[in-house]
Amino acid sequence: MRIGLLFLLYLFINLDLIAQKRDPFSKAVEKERFNKVSRIFKHQVKGINRFENKKNDQKDNFYFQNIDSLTNWLKCKPSVLDVMNDKCQNKILIYPGHSSVGAKFKTKNGIFEKCFLIQQGTTGDVKIFKWRFHLFKYKDKLVYKKIYDCEGFIDRENENCNLAKQQNIISKKTDSSFINANLLLGEWESMDTIRECVVFTFNELYKEYNLKTAENSNYVFFINSNHSIYYSGTTIAWPPMGCKISPISADLIEIEYSDYSSEIISRTKYQRVLKVGE
Repeated sequence: MRIGLLFLLYLFINLDLIAQKRDPFSKAVEKERFNKVSRIFKHQVKGINRFENKKNDQKDNFYFQNIDSLTNWLKCKPSVLDVMNDKCQNKILIYPGHSSVGAKFKTKNGIFEKCFLIQQGTTGDVKIFKWRFHLFKYKDKLVYKKIYDCEGFIDRENENCNLAKQQNIISKKTDSSFINANLLLGEWESMDTIRECVVFTFNELYKEYNLKTAENSNYVFFINSNHSIYYSGTTIAWPPMGCKISPISADLIEIEYSDYSSEIISRTKYQRVLKVGE
């Protein structure tokens, strides 16, 4: 009986080592072969994209759900001591967005903290030398970019989440990030003394909505699978400028303009002048 208990205790203590030997990801971590770790994680990202395409029922929180799925996948690895993504960060909602997933890895030489950078969506742009051309449709998919050192990432993100809980402002990443674009189509006039006009149009070729300002700036809003738009738009140029739409009523909106550093330049209210088809 005593021998049996000692054997079970021995197995329990060594379960972690046994699991790591059977798992290629954990074996790569243990040997600090982070190039292989990166390749395996990239394969996992591609697998999630294939799975979502087969489901064909993508929701507005598509990206956030799948970043959480990747986070949970890492949590199940015996070589990972802790893992956290950056969902509690305050971000400007430009397209494509980026997220990082950080993990503390247990290796033969100690603990290393690494992050995986993931792009949320594609623009369909092709860069040739210093010029950028918009040739293809955007796609709702995750694009793995790289693995990088990020010492202290998990501690900082835990602090962000704790602060958000205290202030009761944790973003739930729901439909509030999206707007029915058809309600915005048409001409709008600012309510200040300048009375400048902006126009929302739909580009049939690229399947995107555009906001054209009096200064001839063109902000692009990409649609999701439910034909709604992210409430933040950006110029397809360098440096990119941004804007954010806040609906107030059916005939009144506020647009917040920001520069390439995400610093707010101005906020302007607009009233509807003309709906499409009128």
